[in-house]
Amino acid sequence: NNPGRCNAENQFKPGSVQVSKVVVGTSTNPDAFSFTINGGSVVSFESDGSNDVDIPAGDYEIVEVADAAYTTTYSAGCSGTVANNENVSCAIINTYIDPGIVLGCTDPLANNYNALATQDDGLCTYPVASSTTGSITGIVWNDANGNGLNDNNESVLPGWAVVLQNATGTVLTSTTTNAQGEYTFGDLDVADYIVCETLQSGWSQIFPVLDGCHTVTVIADSVVSDVNFGNQQNGGGGSSDPDTYRIEGYVWHDDNENTQWDGFENEDPTEEEQSGWTVEITNGSSTFSTQTDESGYYSFEVEAGTWTITEVVQDGWALITPVTGSHVVTVPDVTLTLSFSEKVMAFLVPTAHAAVLGTYGPFDFGNNESETTGGGSGGCFNCISSRGGGSPSSGGDSFPDVTAVPQVLGDQVTIVPVGAPNAGAGGTAPIATTFFDLILLTGSILVLLSVRRYTI
Repeated sequence: NNPGRCNAENQFKPGSVQVSKVVVGTSTNPDAFSFTINGGSVVSFESDGSNDVDIPAGDYEIVEVADAAYTTTYSAGCSGTVANNENVSCAIINTYIDPGIVLGCTDPLANNYNALATQDDGLCTYPVASSTTGSITGIVWNDANGNGLNDNNESVLPGWAVVLQNATGTVLTSTTTNAQGEYTFGDLDVADYIVCETLQSGWSQIFPVLDGCHTVTVIADSVVSDVNFGNQQNGGGGSSDPDTYRIEGYVWHDDNENTQWDGFENEDPTEEEQSGWTVEITNGSSTFSTQTDESGYYSFEVEAGTWTITEVVQDGWALITPVTGSHVVTVPDVTLTLSFSEKVMAFLVPTAHAAVLGTYGPFDFGNNESETTGGGSGGCFNCISSRGGGSPSSGGDSFPDVTAVPQVLGDQVTIVPVGAPNAGAGGTAPIATTFFDLILLTGSILVLLSVRRYTI
């Protein structure tokens, strides 16, 4: 019944550190210096400057007792962690300070430069180098009203190319505007630059107003902003309008689908006009739209070129004419033969055609309801959508396009800037010359020696 016994023996196995002393600049013996370990008792160096000391395993720090005549430098082994039976080394270097020597930073470019220092202490500090480059930013916008200002209601132009040149005009690089119409040239050296845009077809540059480019000076660590470009779509109105041509027509309810607006030629139409219908015109690069007025009338004022006119067919309706679905007109491309009264008025008032060089039309659109078939009121019988792109499907009849006759309006021309509110929509179209006009103007026959024609 005797209990068992267990004997345990613990053996102290400390770590050790070898502390060595190096004295520079004097012949002072190492035993003139002393140190402590972890703030304990002061230990003097041996005469040969080497001490072997056992220390408990764990963290340690060796610090020399300061001597104002020397600077003290410690090696990496003078602090750290030691394990059981591990040996580490610590070297302490003392450098004698000559009373005639003033230590300090001797570099005038340093933050802590000491003008009194006679010997550099290797502790100079320097400011963080600032950027030696700058950048240029700006936007490209649609200057719809042509006033050279980026108004709040004007849109930006993404995807436009902007080119960077040096001061002599050599192209350095290029970029394109982002979805917000913005561009940036970054990391540019301090220098003068020229910034230009690449103007797209169908547009005119409004800003800047001089040579179309900006001259910019980049300074270090700065951003030159608002290097902007404003452009206006050709035909979009503004302060410098080019010569234009009016293209006009009507939209009406072609109830009997005969492609003619019955009674219109007698100013007593028996078929209703269609107001509020959208009509669009494009030359491939520029597109404009308007809505018909209460008379079903629309108009556009455009620059010279070939333009395609289409309507936006409303729900429940189908296009009857033109059978091709659109009108194509080139302005100017014909010689307009004036009526007798127009010749007289053109002779007497030769400036009547100065702003709008000619009027082309009418380019009309006839529509019928598409709910039923069978022709006549209440349904579309020969709708384009059912005729296979213009080939009639019943009765073998053909439905030719209305022939558009260019007209010169003379003093009846009213200038409406394209792009202004309700631009393109007018009142009733000019009324054709009547026999009564001829009676009133017969006295002018003597001044007309030949048939006078306008070429536009």
